[in-house]
Amino acid sequence: MSFDKSSQRSLKPIKQAEVLDEKRIVLYKKGKQIDDEGYYVVEISSSNEFMYIAAYDVESPESLLITLPQKRAQEILEKFNNNYEELASNLHIQANKLILVNPVR
Repeated sequence: MSFDKSSQRSLKPIKQAEVLDEKRIVLYKKGKQIDDEGYYVVEISSSNEFMYIAAYDVESPESLLITLPQKRAQEILEKFNNNYEELASNLHIQANKLILVNPVR
C-alpha cells in the first residue's frame, strides 16, 4: 500500500526554517532518513546567539526547525559528546514538529 505523507499535512507547506540568520556558521549538513517520514537534509548551524537544527524535506518545500539559545545548545551538545552526527541521528518528527531525543547510553 502506498503512503502519501502530504495527505496528512495541512495544505500550506510548513516552512519553519525558511529564514535563518544569514551570518550563521554551518557546522553539519547531511541527508538523513528521519523515522518513516522521509529523507531530509539536516543542517546544524550556529550564530552568536542561537544554534539551529533544521530539517529540509527533499521531496517538498517543507522544513522543520529547532532553535536553541547558545547556552542550552552547549548543554545538549555535551550530552552527545559534541558529536553532530549522533545528535542528528536522534532527531524525530512528531505532529509535524522536529524533536530531539536524549542519547541512549
